[in-house]
Amino acid sequence: MTPSIAQIAQTHSLSEEVVTHLFNQLSLGHGKQAQFNHPALGGMGQWQNGMLMVSDFSNHALKAKLTGVFADLVRLYTRQGAPEAIGTRPETDNPGKPSMVATQNHLTVNYYQDKALLVITDNQRRTATTYSVAPHRLTGVSQQNQNNSVYSLSFSNDKGQNLTVEDFKQVS
Repeated sequence: MTPSIAQIAQTHSLSEEVVTHLFNQLSLGHGKQAQFNHPALGGMGQWQNGMLMVSDFSNHALKAKLTGVFADLVRLYTRQGAPEAIGTRPETDNPGKPSMVATQNHLTVNYYQDKALLVITDNQRRTATTYSVAPHRLTGVSQQNQNNSVYSLSFSNDKGQNLTVEDFKQVS
């Protein structure tokens, strides 16, 4: 039987809020990766297919705990999918499965080619902005850190052009 968020929290001696945060981050990575930042976990960390990194690299107890948590969360995600019920999936009108996903730092970019939609989620601020990218067909995304705090996104399309979000129409 697959455990619930509450059961996972109890099993691993974490709050439900922390486990929900990890589950939401795992969901943003489609069950394959998660980047998280939570004070109860010592700050930033990331998990990808069993590989785990945390801010305090010598905290083996935390790494062991999180390895178990993510094993349980992957089973939960596989069983129930993205956390619509938890209420933090920001994509509007459920556009379906993205054709391109990119996650770095606190930003997640989902591109839905069939609907010409781009959803940029700021996981730190818990906000999402949706853009219509028509008539462009995006083929890539890159992120650049400017001034240690502002992140600049650029996109490439099938015509070899470089684009920014200013080239798209914001729809929500």
